[in-house]
Amino acid sequence: DIARLDMTPEKKRVLLEAVRRLYEPDSQVRDQALEVLRSAANRESHEARRLAHIARRLGLLLYQRGYFEESVAALRQGLRLATSSDLDALKTAEILDALGQSLASLDRFAEATEVSRRALKLRRQLGGSPSRLAPSLQNLGTLLYTQGNYIEAAEKHREALATLTSDTPETAELRAAGLTSLGVALMETGEFEEAESAARQAARLMAELRGADHILTLQARHNLVTTLGRAGKLEPALRLAQDNLQQAERLLGVDHPRLAHLLLALAAGHAGLGEMALCLPPARRAVQLRRAQLPAGPSQTASPSA
Repeated sequence: DIARLDMTPEKKRVLLEAVRRLYEPDSQVRDQALEVLRSAANRESHEARRLAHIARRLGLLLYQRGYFEESVAALRQGLRLATSSDLDALKTAEILDALGQSLASLDRFAEATEVSRRALKLRRQLGGSPSRLAPSLQNLGTLLYTQGNYIEAAEKHREALATLTSDTPETAELRAAGLTSLGVALMETGEFEEAESAARQAARLMAELRGADHILTLQARHNLVTTLGRAGKLEPALRLAQDNLQQAERLLGVDHPRLAHLLLALAAGHAGLGEMALCLPPARRAVQLRRAQLPAGPSQTASPSA
């Protein structure tokens, strides 16, 4: 992207070096790199559209690396550039969606929700294929759920699913994610029958897409265990939890940290049926797996009573 900018090779070299420095562990170095990119954007106003695109890409990469503050800064710069250059509305909406995700990762949920609503409004104004609305609807639904607005969250996830009508692998992935999110929201509103239906559809879709022996399929099946348990269907939940654990041990090994939440689901199933003697072994094993992830130090030397 930088290579296509209309500027001298030296300026391009400086920008590329700034991008590289965004991945340095030192926050001061990252701040300096962002300032270089901001200055370039201010000077090269005729390249505002391409720089806005680069800022969006950088924001997403920083988000994926866990540099959320830097991601927010890059995406805000991209948004300013998009506004000043009359960037395509869909690209602007994509910047807003990414900004909402980064703000949510910093627990700035009110800001994230406002940004996601702006993205959705832009997508609605665009018209065209209804599936364009799905990313913003799903982001907004997740944010509303996080803030306890379960009814509106479920409405947004339903609307998103209604737009995903094409028969492509990408659409199927989005449907599986949307069904999972819808099921989680419906559990909080007490609509357990619809929640179970959504969770079962998500697990089936993921198995079709990824195969039965895939970690994402296993996660979808775990979500179904949770849904069944919340609905009071303890025996089928327990059977599925046992199957999930055996499959995970085969896929990941018996000491993988991802097994901890599956072990806790199994323990909860036994506890719900009053089988306390069967509940304790998987619960203890889950604690051991979690403890193994802790850094060495006093926190690992708890007394037996603790």
